Amino acid sequence: EARAQYGRSLGQIAELRRYQELFWTLEDNSARDEIRRRVEELGQDAGISFSSIQRPEVVEVNEHIQGIEVRVNATTDIAALARFMYSVEAERPLLQWSNCLIRPDRFKDPQHVVLSGAIRALTLKPEALALVQARKASP
Repeated sequence: EARAQYGRSLGQIAELRRYQELFWTLEDNSARDEIRRRVEELGQDAGISFSSIQRPEVVEVNEHIQGIEVRVNATTDIAALARFMYSVEAERPLLQWSNCLIRPDRFKDPQHVVLSGAIRALTLKPEALALVQARKASP
């Protein structure tokens, strides 16, 4: 049984290494600020002024991965929204929408769209990162 568990662990480590470039690898203290700053930059580059950006929260994904979620709200035009949505999806390390609601600003005669959502960055937990880095260092 121990040998089987060890084999599963090695398989999980190999899979994490394969996808490591998709994970944000920031120090715990700076990760929240860095991810929030990056979301703000993407919005600014797309021409979006956020009405609110909440403090990022850490969410559990699984035993090796955690997410850092930033909730955003904005009212904007459809072109800026499209640019922002594209830039979030194209970002590397990976950013992904964990929740997204888009609606018109008014039911009759809409002028803009309202965006409410949560953008998640994935990070390896410290223990998983140490395992991945240790396995990389060994021949």
